[in-house]
Amino acid sequence: DLEASGNSVVPTQGLWFNPARDGAGFNLNLSGDQLIIEWYTYLEDGTPTWYLAQGPFPPAGNVWSADLNFFNWDGQNAAPTRVGKAVLTFLSPTDLIFSFDLNGASGSEPYTVIVPDLSCATHGSALAQTGLWFIPATPGFGYSILSLAGQQVHINYLYDGSGFPRWVLGQGPDGDAELTMAQFTGFCPGCAFNPVTSAAVGSNAVLYNDRESGEIASLVEFTGAVSGSWDEAGTIANLTPTLGCE
Repeated sequence: DLEASGNSVVPTQGLWFNPARDGAGFNLNLSGDQLIIEWYTYLEDGTPTWYLAQGPFPPAGNVWSADLNFFNWDGQNAAPTRVGKAVLTFLSPTDLIFSFDLNGASGSEPYTVIVPDLSCATHGSALAQTGLWFIPATPGFGYSILSLAGQQVHINYLYDGSGFPRWVLGQGPDGDAELTMAQFTGFCPGCAFNPVTSAAVGSNAVLYNDRESGEIASLVEFTGAVSGSWDEAGTIANLTPTLGCE
């Protein structure tokens, strides 16, 4: 394992990726003394899946690590299974090395944040809605929201008809809006890069009360090799409301 030493870099929150392997990545959030990443990627058959890692922050130095967990949904609860480990080596607030052990395979690649300037001066009050959202009444799935002046990006972490973890992504105008959500087909972490393809599969309708609460209605009909549907609505809360613009 990598050893941590020295002072910790504070990473920029939001979506991160490897520009040379566009189509996968993770959302990074800070919540209290915890760092959380939601890794959206693909299986060997190209279908989408996601993993979550959470651990104390800051670490002793510029290297953070945590268990990678996979979740299965039984209709009411999400059961975690440890499938590996994620290691983030912070080079700067906007650059890091992402290393992973996943089901016996391992790899490492450079990651950079997609939006390096998360300032209220640039993005205004819309920025405050950025974070990791969930429905407290039914935890076990959630929504990464990156809200900027003029647009927002949603990634839904949900499940297919078999309770297997899947994700969809959409973008549209900021504020109260209905976004078209797309299902992606891509490359697994240890596979050669291939450009991703996507198909529209549903929508997210969101209404914000403020930076910490709102309402969402998500409807997804999976396509291709992914079966089933997802239909969920409720009151959402921002687990990581740290980018307020008062």
